[in-house]
Amino acid sequence: MQEKYKRREFSQNELKSLLAGYPQILSPIADFIEAMGFDDMYIENGNVLAIGHLPKVAPFAYAIRLYPALKKEQIRQFVKKHCPTCPSQFITILEHLNGANLDEISIYGIPPYMLDDPPLLNRQTSNPLDIDSAARHWWRDYPGAQEDDFLFGSRNTGWHQQLGYVLKPDSTVVAYPNRAGHYEERRWESIEAWFREELPETLKLREKFIEEVAHESKKRNKNIVYTLRRISFFLRRLFTRL
Repeated sequence: MQEKYKRREFSQNELKSLLAGYPQILSPIADFIEAMGFDDMYIENGNVLAIGHLPKVAPFAYAIRLYPALKKEQIRQFVKKHCPTCPSQFITILEHLNGANLDEISIYGIPPYMLDDPPLLNRQTSNPLDIDSAARHWWRDYPGAQEDDFLFGSRNTGWHQQLGYVLKPDSTVVAYPNRAGHYEERRWESIEAWFREELPETLKLREKFIEEVAHESKKRNKNIVYTLRRISFFLRRLFTRL
């Protein structure tokens, strides 16, 4: 039986202690959280850290979620069984952080329910997006990505538009847009460089992204209203003739 949703407040001292345990490669996450400026922090089911409650988006929506690392043996067994192409650089990250949602950026991980036999989806616990599904299927959504690339994350860049971040066999990171032409490909020399450069860049583009999505949403809502009015008009004419 799945547990009910619970959460408890998480203090700034607890946050500092958590981030201090991260390796150098993940240090930009601390700067990212500080720059976002949220004060409300909670620990949810499964020891998931949720920061920045967004109730206008959804009752359980948060700007940031950090998923706790699994045990090294659990990671090893999952990778061996489900995701043998997972690069050693990313396994090192998983040993400290099992995926994250950083505003519009998602870093993939291992959903804990996938360790069960059989794996049954648990909706009472927040879960990272699955690296196994990304490696097997999702990379095909990004023109330019190859089968031997490892898709480890993505970023929303507009209405139905995304960048997919892949780790190449030569250890470089490339960002591919899911729609050719809407965004230029980008490249980093390593996953360390990606963390160091892309998180600050995302903060710079955040306001622009919010404005673009709001504009597109408003335009689509107008189209829906227009369509409903046209349907209403034709229905009135239809029933008048009956």
